[in-house]
Amino acid sequence: METPAPVPEPAPPEPASRSVIPLVIVAGIAVALVAVGILTLQVINRPGSAQDVAVDFVVAIYEGDAERACLLTGPQMREEQLDRFEAGDCTEFARDVEESGQVIERRADDVEVLEETVDGDRATVRVSAPSGTPGVWTSVDLVRVEGEWLVTDYSG
Repeated sequence: METPAPVPEPAPPEPASRSVIPLVIVAGIAVALVAVGILTLQVINRPGSAQDVAVDFVVAIYEGDAERACLLTGPQMREEQLDRFEAGDCTEFARDVEESGQVIERRADDVEVLEETVDGDRATVRVSAPSGTPGVWTSVDLVRVEGEWLVTDYSG
């Protein structure tokens, strides 16, 4: 009987090579999350239309949100209000207005745009009173400053 030939030794294992597929997947997910984050910030921080700003301003006034109303005003109107209350910024202004007792908080969730006139970087928006009382409205004048609509005057 013949003796079987010796079985060769197995080849030494190659150094472990890691697959790049998991790394590519993780990198792809990270890029996608960053893109979604950037798009979300752009949507949230996009300048509102003159109508949006006018409605936000009137709602802020009616609901007693002095800081929000202050932030929606143009430079000249803001300075006049800050000077009137000897405030350094809108946060301080809001605190001073609240302490003065001039804040009257009302619900204002039903404000509607009645009319809008835009002429270049200037606009006038007429909005309904929050109570929805027929014939009662507020006129808001706005100017576009660095692409952002800001309130310059209001009456009604």
